[in-house]
Amino acid sequence: MAPLISGCIRSAGQQSYLTQLESKKEPTDFPIVFQCNDTMLQGTRNLSLSPLEASRGYAMAHLAGYLAVGGQPILPGLSWSRSSFSPSGLAYLTAFFDALEEAWSTSFAPDKRRLAQRYHDAPQRTEAIIQGQKAARAVTRWRTRDGAEPARSRIYPDRYPKRDDVLSWKPTAPFYGASSGPDINAFQRGLLPGWGAQDTWAIGSVSRFEAAPFPDHESPEFARQFEKVQLIGGANSPVRTEEQSEVALFWEDGPGGVTAPGHFQLLALELCHKQSWTLLQQARFFCALSIAQADAAIASWHNKFHHDILRPETAIRYANTRFRPSSSMPEDSSWHSYIPTPAFPSYVSGHSVFGAASAGVMRLLLGSDRIRLTAVPADLVNWPMQLKNVSRSWNSLTAIAEENGASREYGGVHWEEDNQNGLQLGFAIADTVVKNSFSS
Repeated sequence: MAPLISGCIRSAGQQSYLTQLESKKEPTDFPIVFQCNDTMLQGTRNLSLSPLEASRGYAMAHLAGYLAVGGQPILPGLSWSRSSFSPSGLAYLTAFFDALEEAWSTSFAPDKRRLAQRYHDAPQRTEAIIQGQKAARAVTRWRTRDGAEPARSRIYPDRYPKRDDVLSWKPTAPFYGASSGPDINAFQRGLLPGWGAQDTWAIGSVSRFEAAPFPDHESPEFARQFEKVQLIGGANSPVRTEEQSEVALFWEDGPGGVTAPGHFQLLALELCHKQSWTLLQQARFFCALSIAQADAAIASWHNKFHHDILRPETAIRYANTRFRPSSSMPEDSSWHSYIPTPAFPSYVSGHSVFGAASAGVMRLLLGSDRIRLTAVPADLVNWPMQLKNVSRSWNSLTAIAEENGASREYGGVHWEEDNQNGLQLGFAIADTVVKNSFSS
C-alpha cells in the first residue's frame, strides 16, 4: 500500500502564508525555497495578477532557482550548462527573484535583501550570486520570444476566429448572488485571448491537448447539462447543498487573491513541508509543479478561444434568443450564478485544468495519491463573510482536484463538460511534464 502523507494548514489571513503551515514558527525559520514561494504568493495577491500572469512568473522563478542549485530538467530550447558549484540557498533566491522580476516587470529588491541576510557570511557568497544571475538569464533568454508578450493584450489573434453560431461566447456581466464578492466591471472583454498561442514549456504542440468538441446545442446532452447548471449553480438554487455552496466559495480564487494556480502552490508547500528533502529536491518539486501550471494556462486558454463556448449565464438568461424555446431549456432572464462569471469563454474550465495538472504532478513526484490534508481558504479577500472558521479536508490529491473542478459547477459558471474535460486535460499535462522533463 502506498504511504499516506499527512499535513494540516492551520490558519489564514496572515500576511505570510508560511504561518499557515506552522503558526508558532517565524517565516525566517523555513527553508529558502519556502520563503521565496511565500513572497511570490504575496506578490500575486498584492499585484492582483491573473492566473495566467501568475503561472508564468511561478514557472520562470522556480525553473531559474532549480537550475541555480544544479537541476537539469529536459526542456526543448533551454540552453544551460550544469555547474559544479555546490547547491546554495543564496544562488537559489538570486535566480528566483531575478527571473520573477523579469516575468512580472516589478522589483523584489527589498525581499531579496531581506532573505539574503541569512547568507551574509556564507562562503563563496559572490560565486553563489553569480550562479543565480546566470540561471535567471538563461531562463529569461529562453522565454523572451515565446509569444507571451503579444499575448498580454486583449486583442484577438488571427489564430482564434470567433465562432458564428448560437454557442459563441459573449462578454459576461456581474450577475451573481453571493454577498461580499469582488467588484467586477460589467461586460468585460475576454481576458488575454492570445495566451494559448504562445510556446509551451514542456508539453510540445498545444494542438495535442485540444479537448473534444463541445456538445451540439440541439443534443439531449446539452439540454441535460443546461438543466443541471441552471438548478445547482443558481444564486438561489433549491438543490445545492450547504457544503456545495461552501466548496464553490472555498475554491473561487477570484480577483485580488492568490489565484487558482497559487492556491495549489500553497497546498504544495504543506505537502513539501512534511518531506525530509534536500534543497535540490524541494526545488525540483516546485519547478515541475510550476511548469505544469504554466502549460495548463496555455492549454486551457488555447481551448477556450479555440472552441469559444458561451457561459451558462448567457445561455440561461437568453435561452429564447439563443435557442428555440424549449421546455428542457427554459429561459430565466433573472437567473444569477452563485459566484461571479469570469470574463472569458467557458470550455474548458481553467480551474479544472490547473487543479488536475497540479495534483497530477504532486502525486507523481510524491509517489502516492494518498494524502491527509486539512486546509483553510487560501485568501479571505473576496469572501470575508462566508469563509470565516471554515476548513476543508481530503484523503487524496485526486479528490482535491475533483472538488476544485466541481466548485465551478456549484458556482454556476461552468458546464459539466468544461469540468470533466478540463480534469482530463490537466492530468494529461501532468503526466507529460513529469515524463518528458522530470523523470530522472
